[in-house]
Amino acid sequence: MATFTMELGGLSNAQHVVEELALPLLPHLGAVTACWKALDTCAASRTGVTVVGPKGAGKSVGIQHACELFAQMERELRRRHEAYRVRKVLRFGEIRCRSDREVALLLARRLDPRYSERANGQKKTVAQIRADIVSMCLRQQYAVIVVDEAETFADEALQFLRDLLRDARDAAPETGQAGTGPVPHGLGILLVGDDTFDPRGRLGREAGERWRQVIEVRSPEVGHVIEVLGTWFPGFAPHVERVGEVAWANHLASVIGRGRPISFRFVENVARLYAHYMVRSDPSIGDRTAIPFNRHLFELAAEECSWAHQAPQAKRPPKPRSSRARTGGAAT
Repeated sequence: MATFTMELGGLSNAQHVVEELALPLLPHLGAVTACWKALDTCAASRTGVTVVGPKGAGKSVGIQHACELFAQMERELRRRHEAYRVRKVLRFGEIRCRSDREVALLLARRLDPRYSERANGQKKTVAQIRADIVSMCLRQQYAVIVVDEAETFADEALQFLRDLLRDARDAAPETGQAGTGPVPHGLGILLVGDDTFDPRGRLGREAGERWRQVIEVRSPEVGHVIEVLGTWFPGFAPHVERVGEVAWANHLASVIGRGRPISFRFVENVARLYAHYMVRSDPSIGDRTAIPFNRHLFELAAEECSWAHQAPQAKRPPKPRSSRARTGGAAT
């Protein structure tokens, strides 16, 4: 067993190996499959689709992988059909609680960094900005807008996206593409949120009619954890063969799951910390694929990540009460 040592100083080779963990992903990981289905549905039907799931289930990873796969497939279609108009995806993160105008400008300036909210010496209305966004999306061949962390949206932001979906559908007739047949017009809008997010409940029937499909992402099961770790660390294979797949699955369920739903983010954090420990213990390791299984360091990494994950958040000190509140009447 490798002796664990920790030297002070820069991360050097350990940092290089740990950063490699962002590269390999399993296409059939639950979150990737769900997000790809949602993105493909959005692009094909140009409707609203919602992806929901608990925090840490891998939704952001799944969306990133789905967007990369979508772009790759579109490039391949363009290579096969010279007249094919490549569909693009615009992805942006959380909006928090901004007004509809701020959301409109954020989106418009992602499409055109030089976009001006003024025309003829006056500020454009939100409806005018929305019309500009529709025009830019159609001109730049965007088929889908992906919005992550949608649970942070103010209702005004969701209403703006609802109206954007409507206006884009009304903007142009159906078009055809070489070798693919007719393609619906408009934009698909994919909202990604946690398991508390429900646009239909917050915006009523109209939003429910536009965001008809809800795709649920569940926390990874032990089988997914096994495949992910096997992809990240091929050096685990000899250990798994020695102890058997059942014993390995039980070990991961107790070390990683601990009787709770497994978070993909937690698994990723454990893997990164374990790689860091292993490479710092054995500087001769120069590649992620050469990292063997070390039970002591693996359980240490899981313990450290579990402690950080479960540590209670520091409570904010109570705000000082005003003199009026203390006296129950007018300040003295």
